[in-house]
Amino acid sequence: MSSFRVNAFLKDKLLISRETARLLEEPLRERTQHVEMSDSASGAEPVIVDFEGVAGIAPSCFDELLFVFRAVLSAHAKGNAQSILIANPPTELSPALRAIARGHGMSVQAQADGSWLLTRLASSDK
Repeated sequence: MSSFRVNAFLKDKLLISRETARLLEEPLRERTQHVEMSDSASGAEPVIVDFEGVAGIAPSCFDELLFVFRAVLSAHAKGNAQSILIANPPTELSPALRAIARGHGMSVQAQADGSWLLTRLASSDK
């Protein structure tokens, strides 16, 4: 699996602005291009976006981050990257954050280790 560390690209510990989320688009695109080239017999493996060291994320920043995730996944739809695993999420997974994800045509599920799995909904044309 390929891992992308947010704190390697952002200095802020609290992610509050939409602009902050957009700063992650280019480095995330580069990471998904690498994933696209990998070929896994078991199917698609998620890109891991690690939020270790991030203290919090505002709903507006999360919303913009999902725009970034959707754009990156859509650009590589023919490749393997169809889901994103958020490791060390900076907040609890709330109903509000789930609703934001649904609005982007994505589901978000908490995993046993506390991470979140974001997946494009098959019925979504977004």
